[in-house]
Amino acid sequence: MICRCLRSLRRLRCSLPILRPTPVHWAVGLSLFPSVAYCYNANNNNTTPPLVIDCEDDTEISPPETPATISEIQEMFTQTSSAAIGLFQKTASALVQAENEYAKNIYKLIAFHSASLDNLAEGNAEKEERIWSLIIDTRLQIKEANEKRKKLMLVFASTEKLLKQVSEVAFMADDEEASIFAYRILYEIQEEVKDAAEESKIAENKLSEAEVHSIEVIAKIMEENSVNEEEKMS
Repeated sequence: MICRCLRSLRRLRCSLPILRPTPVHWAVGLSLFPSVAYCYNANNNNTTPPLVIDCEDDTEISPPETPATISEIQEMFTQTSSAAIGLFQKTASALVQAENEYAKNIYKLIAFHSASLDNLAEGNAEKEERIWSLIIDTRLQIKEANEKRKKLMLVFASTEKLLKQVSEVAFMADDEEASIFAYRILYEIQEEVKDAAEESKIAENKLSEAEVHSIEVIAKIMEENSVNEEEKMS
């Protein structure tokens, strides 16, 4: 590299006119950069500023990027659309499964409440304890399933917006077939998720009715027992 710097220096000295009456002895030094050297006056370091020489004669200039073609853009859009549809379908499937699990646990709890009422007539304390243990466990399962379905609802809403945007982009890009296909998938899955959510709502309403019925039955039994106790005392 020093040889290249010296050649550059010689070319520079040949191209410059000699304006100094006295000879100047130039010295070559290397800088911290591998392609740059500097020259300074060996006779007087303070009065003559150094000359900086770029020793990189064959600097490569990268060519400009080639713009994407229409076919390449369409291919990238197809990949993006497929990924958005796949993500939307997977999220919807997980949400429907969570809704079904949530409703299933609710119906289990309703059955345990019914069994508890039936056991009141029998008066089996051991059986009643087992039933209430199952009721507590099922309530915890319902709580976990409900938290899971709420998180999936948020993810589903985001993927829903994403697929709508993909469909709009397809329409603006004059790809009506892709736009219609995305909206058809969107509508079908929305209906499926809506049906699962309605089943969960029906289960919640039935659980509320079962709990009210349990309270009424227990209150009636307690009232009858109180009357019997009063009759015995009288």
